[in-house]
Amino acid sequence: MSHKIFIISGISGSGKGTIINGVLKSRRFNLARGINVTTRKREQRDRDEPHFQYVSQDDFKEMIKKGELLEYDFHHQNYYGTNRIILEKLLKNHNILMEADVNGALEIRNKMDRVVLIFIRVDFNILKKRIKRRGNETDQEIKIRMKRAEMENQKSQKYDYRIENPEGHPEVAINKVLGIIKQELQKK
Repeated sequence: MSHKIFIISGISGSGKGTIINGVLKSRRFNLARGINVTTRKREQRDRDEPHFQYVSQDDFKEMIKKGELLEYDFHHQNYYGTNRIILEKLLKNHNILMEADVNGALEIRNKMDRVVLIFIRVDFNILKKRIKRRGNETDQEIKIRMKRAEMENQKSQKYDYRIENPEGHPEVAINKVLGIIKQELQKK
């Protein structure tokens, strides 16, 4: 049986991490979490979630040269990408659940088979409140994130699924993602 890659994308602050963690806690569908590579600084909220490989910009560029990244992008002053080697190892024995931005997700779909794209939608007013609630970004940074959010929302039209993450009820989105995974795994 070939395993599938389920990629969750969404605007910054849409609840991707909460949804992915909720799906993984269900311990269903033989899912492993994909590892992302980034040059951004490790944040306090990342301490208990080892789904990022934190590297320097020089190390990231070396990974690009060696062909170790399946996809990568530069935004919000940092590089982000998917470690091809780790992904391929995990895929031998597991279905993968991972996060990627819209450009990366679409690139992975172009390079690999059995990829399912799920976009997490959120009302822009709620989104702005969530980002401000984090308290770690300036008004200018929030403005940049909102502009990127518009682009991501447009590109999400190319996704297999677009679901809402209602404010205060992530279990709704988690259950929708679990339903999508179940449905997709039943397909040949």
